[in-house]
Amino acid sequence: MTAYIDHWADQLPGFYYGRFDIKYTTWEALLTGKEFKIIEINGVNAEPAHIYDPNHTIAKAYRDIFSHMKTIHQINLQNRSLGIAPKRLKPFLTELIQTATQ
Repeated sequence: MTAYIDHWADQLPGFYYGRFDIKYTTWEALLTGKEFKIIEINGVNAEPAHIYDPNHTIAKAYRDIFSHMKTIHQINLQNRSLGIAPKRLKPFLTELIQTATQ
């Protein structure tokens, strides 16, 4: 399954961290890469979905969110060390609007 996820993620330029939401028929089929669909792909802006589990405490949820933010910060530092600058707000919003209206 890791090979499948790597394959899809590699096709998304700049996708270093995120979540694939999938629907599958059986766990066994999923592990072999069969009988599943990608429902949604969430990037770094998506919060960890497991924090909404009713058995998850609020303290654990905040720890997980801060851990998530730390990982994102580490990716940002690595990208900057490679000369990849963050996208400025105006070009980002322009691209977002253009994508949404296509």
